[in-house]
Amino acid sequence: MVLDIVEAYDWDPTSYTPITGRQVGSDSVSIAIARLWKKKRQQSRTYANKLKMKEFLETDLFSDYKLSITGSSANGYGFNDSDVDMCLQVGEPTTQTPNLTLMMTRVCISDLRNLFQLRNSFSPLVCDPCKILRNLRTQMAGNKVYKRPIVIAAICPLLTFTYERSRHSPMSVEINVNSQVGIVNTQFLYAYSRMDGRVAPLVGACKRWATIMGIKDAHKSTLSSYSLTLMVINYLQQQEVVPVLHNLVPEFESGLGFKGGDRLILPRYASTNSQNLGTLFKGFLAYFSAFDFENICISVREGRTLTKQEGIDQDPDIPHNNHSSRADWKFINIQEPFNLTNTARAVYQPKAFRKVRDVFKISHQTINQRGGIEHLLGLSESDMIGWKRTDGRESEKPS
Repeated sequence: MVLDIVEAYDWDPTSYTPITGRQVGSDSVSIAIARLWKKKRQQSRTYANKLKMKEFLETDLFSDYKLSITGSSANGYGFNDSDVDMCLQVGEPTTQTPNLTLMMTRVCISDLRNLFQLRNSFSPLVCDPCKILRNLRTQMAGNKVYKRPIVIAAICPLLTFTYERSRHSPMSVEINVNSQVGIVNTQFLYAYSRMDGRVAPLVGACKRWATIMGIKDAHKSTLSSYSLTLMVINYLQQQEVVPVLHNLVPEFESGLGFKGGDRLILPRYASTNSQNLGTLFKGFLAYFSAFDFENICISVREGRTLTKQEGIDQDPDIPHNNHSSRADWKFINIQEPFNLTNTARAVYQPKAFRKVRDVFKISHQTINQRGGIEHLLGLSESDMIGWKRTDGRESEKPS
């Protein structure tokens, strides 16, 4: 239930929304999920170290540009050992060359198809990201803080390196150039983490499960962390655990997001769904074990599922390059909430798709077996003993 009240949130991905003992649950699956999240989630000290690294990079390499932390480190779903994704923002948009997110404030979705050619006229995107990143790699060569800098010339070029000012706390870093949509969707996912205390532990559990099962690696033609998170949120929308924020937050409806430094103004939401973590996790596995991935499109933007053809029809890339863009909509179809492309286009190999589909089916069967949750989340027996619940009571090892 959306209340007629808004709340302002400071940007702090380690300030987690409280969860009640009843929402946690006392069954073995619920306890395992809560235990995993409490043990693995990103701590304030870790995030503070990432901010210090960002400040060092801005001083050492990026004095003329803005650098933003994005992805898991900033969206409220990060683990303590999460890599650091960053976006280097080069230049400013001009009045003659609006970007896609600005256009979304002026036109309806169907009109975006006719405006594709303006999409890449956002002035920073005219620059060559690979050239910028190679120049940065050259600058890094004289400083031992930067280990193994590599430029990856992908669709979205990346500079990867290990930042190591201390041997005890190296950080794996990926930097892209002008991925504005990455900044906005980081805010978007963070906003969902604030809606209900069950969201972040469930996303954390699903990411851990997918990693253990070998289906969370876009480089190997399986799911990206972002795609998996959108799947969890879409499932929770349909269970009325969270609302559809595109309908409630003007900054997301417009596609612009919140300006840097602004507090997030979000609606207060009181879910009528009282299911605990274990029930929701089992429901997630059951839902997607029977899901028609090849014909249905997941849309967090609309809070429902679309047909695959509806997803294709809304993708503004299609008219520009009909063959390759249409081919992006293949086995698993998840609409990016802001640029409307398919976030799961990496799943293009039949064998990899079958693996993802089969893992959901097998996991749905395994979850109800003795020791099933420990197997699915890669937990040891010691992880399940003597855990102090959020309501202060001690839990025994679940039977």
